[in-house]
Amino acid sequence: MKIIIISTNADEAGAPRHVETIVNGLEAKFQFVLVFGEDGPVSARLKERGHIVYIISEMRTAISPVKDLIALFKITRLIWGHKPDIVHCHSAKAGMLGRLAAFVNGNKWIYTVHGWGWRGAGKITRLLVIGIEKFLSKLPRGYYIFVANDVMTDAKSVLGIRGNRGCVVYNGVPPFLTDAHEAVEDLVIMMPARVSSAKDHQCLILAFERFDDDSAKLILCGSGTDSLEFISLAKKLAPKTNKNITFLGQKSNMNEIYAQSSVIALISHFEALPLSIIEAMSCAKPVIATDVGGVSELITNGVNGVLVRQGCVDDIVAAFNKFRNEDVRVEIGAKAKITYNERFTEDLMLESISKIYLTW
Repeated sequence: MKIIIISTNADEAGAPRHVETIVNGLEAKFQFVLVFGEDGPVSARLKERGHIVYIISEMRTAISPVKDLIALFKITRLIWGHKPDIVHCHSAKAGMLGRLAAFVNGNKWIYTVHGWGWRGAGKITRLLVIGIEKFLSKLPRGYYIFVANDVMTDAKSVLGIRGNRGCVVYNGVPPFLTDAHEAVEDLVIMMPARVSSAKDHQCLILAFERFDDDSAKLILCGSGTDSLEFISLAKKLAPKTNKNITFLGQKSNMNEIYAQSSVIALISHFEALPLSIIEAMSCAKPVIATDVGGVSELITNGVNGVLVRQGCVDDIVAAFNKFRNEDVRVEIGAKAKITYNERFTEDLMLESISKIYLTW
């Protein structure tokens, strides 16, 4: 079977790395053609593995009628030329354009919803995106993969998508490190997240400033975290502790960065089912995360991680204090690893997606 996969981004964010996991894990069973809206680390690695990769630069997140029409034309032409069995779309813009192009060509399509495009949007944009999604949901020959029950609930309540039109397949990742907590005795908190409207770096930095531990370290890793503007803001928010903050920017060697960390934080305004939390679990790292979206489907508060309220600096400081104790970090990290092994491995996800490809 030939599968065309379309993704807006090709950076180290969750959706493109999810695509990379699918292709690497299933390349022996299916032929893949990849379409991205940018060249990035993920597209480069897939090219190196010998896959066909196209870059359509007009396919970007921002709404642009002219560029969107050009991108739609190019995607439609690619689908017509390759004649795939299935068009599999990831992320909001790729999902919109890819589904339309598949419809024009009479192809089956799958849309993996990593989070609905109306999250965090203003009222007008929210109504526009919901209207577009309702229209696209009526297109024939389509099936949805939801990365969390929370995402599927929105599909049913907001868009009226019936249960037989999709299913939940939890994200899965390859194992990173085994019992990596043994390598870090100090409290080193790492947030692996790009600077975006979804992430709340500001709340995390404010909590770190209030945390009474001069030896603690904070690592900020992700696209934009090394920009002069972001660093300047961090220094204003944390005048006392910014000397203990490291600004890494986008990195591909995440295995090494997890190894340098003792606690992983993901402080957010909204989420679906974050890969970074699953990666942390695979490393037996304890997690502090905002209780939004599908995060509570990953973390049971106080058992395999700590959930904090959205925008609550006090909750984050309390979580830092909880993880001062290395024994607590080891105990909760070990339970996180068990959760990963039972529910969020790469093999479990790939088995489910393979079945969908073969039966849809």
